Amino acid sequence: MAPRSDTLRPRWGLALVVLVALVAALLYALTRGGAGPQRSPEFGADMGVLFQDHDPPAVVNRALASAAAAGLGVARVAPLWELTEPTPPQGGHHRYDWRYDDFIARELAGHGFRWVAVLAFAPAWASVQPGVLHSAPRVTAAYAAYAAAVARRYRGLISAFEVWNEEDLPVFWRPAPDPVAYARLYEAARAAIHRVDPGVPVLVGGLAGGHTRFLTDLLQQPLLRGRMDGLAIHTYAATPARMLAQIRAYRLRLTGASFGAVPLYVTEYGWSSRPIARSPKGFPVPAGSYAPPSVRPGFIVQAARDVLASGCNVRMAVFYAWVTPQRTPVTLYQWYGVAAPDGAGTPASRAISREAGLTRVRAAPAGSCLPQG
Repeated sequence: MAPRSDTLRPRWGLALVVLVALVAALLYALTRGGAGPQRSPEFGADMGVLFQDHDPPAVVNRALASAAAAGLGVARVAPLWELTEPTPPQGGHHRYDWRYDDFIARELAGHGFRWVAVLAFAPAWASVQPGVLHSAPRVTAAYAAYAAAVARRYRGLISAFEVWNEEDLPVFWRPAPDPVAYARLYEAARAAIHRVDPGVPVLVGGLAGGHTRFLTDLLQQPLLRGRMDGLAIHTYAATPARMLAQIRAYRLRLTGASFGAVPLYVTEYGWSSRPIARSPKGFPVPAGSYAPPSVRPGFIVQAARDVLASGCNVRMAVFYAWVTPQRTPVTLYQWYGVAAPDGAGTPASRAISREAGLTRVRAAPAGSCLPQG
């Protein structure tokens, strides 16, 4: 199917997605009742691999059903600008192909998930380095237009947006991270989204952590003063206690830069099921990236519970990942999945199911975030 103009596309596609969401929510309430784990609106998993690997619909459905049954309420998925707008606008008109995005929206809505949408990555025509994977976006206005189009089409289905992903790493912002350029991109996207949906939070895309200079420089950009809805962070650590220490360090940095009221969103954390010491070129191996199978599910739930109740104004804890492909033994990021690659349950996913409801806790007072004394 050829890409369609956003101004001429039929409206029934979006109406169908919304209808599916409403019917699914009603059926879930009627069939689940009080049985099973309580769904947590703050706790979830990254589901991006399910869609990016173009898994069959049956696998996607099975994986999402198992995650919903485990008590997860949040799904993080990137709709991918490079697929939605593969060709540049003509005569000022953007032409979007919504097939991939509609499939994501329909599946997540059908299983009752809150969607955290990561707005990335640039198509070749809008890249600083055309043809280079994860090149930085060259055309800020085009990215903002795309962000507004996504917000308009899926209003009510997306609960938060992330502007890019790990923009503080060269592997995701080629040729090199640029806090000034990123601040412009974030401000333009946030303004465009809020014109369509004023209430949805637009987050600074998940920072990989450990790159303190990038965050320092970012917080000095005048464009961001009073214009940051939230900061997404990726907090891989050896233990839940060390992850909580990272959260406190981020809160201290924000407070010191007069961004103390900005909420934090943990949109990646987790532990690999294999103790792998290397990863594809350009991708860092997070410290403490492995946890034995006997403790990994407990770590995932404990970490979510700790940060959500920390008093550090953490709004969400999303672990990486519900499903990963597990194809290549030496590739670290293929071994973070909790469910099986075909979406079926595993001992780890069932252990999370028994404990997921424990993440619904009352947050501690804000002043308790930083250790006393």
